[in-house]
Amino acid sequence: GDYATKVEVQSADEIGELAHALERMRESVDSQKRVIVRLAYWDPLTGLPTRAQFRDALQAAMAGDPRAGRTPFAMLLIDLDRFKHVNDVLGYEVGDQLLQQVGERLSRVAVPERDLVARMSGDEFAMLLPGADAAQALAVAKLIASGFEESLVIHDQAVDLGVSIGVAAHPQHARDADTLANRAEVAMYAAKRRGSGVVVYDPSFDSTSTQTLSLLGELRRAVDQGELRLYLQPKVSLDSARVVGAEALVRWQHP
Repeated sequence: GDYATKVEVQSADEIGELAHALERMRESVDSQKRVIVRLAYWDPLTGLPTRAQFRDALQAAMAGDPRAGRTPFAMLLIDLDRFKHVNDVLGYEVGDQLLQQVGERLSRVAVPERDLVARMSGDEFAMLLPGADAAQALAVAKLIASGFEESLVIHDQAVDLGVSIGVAAHPQHARDADTLANRAEVAMYAAKRRGSGVVVYDPSFDSTSTQTLSLLGELRRAVDQGELRLYLQPKVSLDSARVVGAEALVRWQHP
């Protein structure tokens, strides 16, 4: 399993030929392993860390230095608004260049050697802010949002992109990495719904999520128990007064 240590070849006989073959195999496997690791931990488009590397950093921050006690930190989850429209209108090549510019813009806001900026997926980015509480993270998030008031320029084409940013802090909002990431995501979707740009996580958001999950569970039961009713609403031509079609409606007769 050790592919980093070179196989020493000291003879030219059949054993030496075998050793040369093993060395070539080691170099090939080691090269492939390096590529796999890089693809897993570094985004090839933006050059930023991936979700996997961000999660490792988040867990490391959670572990912290036991001698320093609980050190606060925060994360931002950043989602681009209207990015799908850009892809549809200007094409994926322009979309890729925009993502690269977004990564560069976020990296300029981050403090070098301390903060971590990652591309999580698609048009979603994250920032880890060691030593920051919720208020300090909110200030950084507002700085990022205000920066996107300035258009991005690709091939002399100005593109306006807004951002929705969710803020969650440790230990205020969560005491493990996955919960913190989830709560930053909940806050980000709240920001997107409100159109307010930046939202700090609030426990009241979770009650809404719980209600939605409960409703979805009841709807699944409604399908199984025949509680849904199909109605057809006629569509009438004003010229001939004839029925030319119908709109299908499903109504839920909830017990």
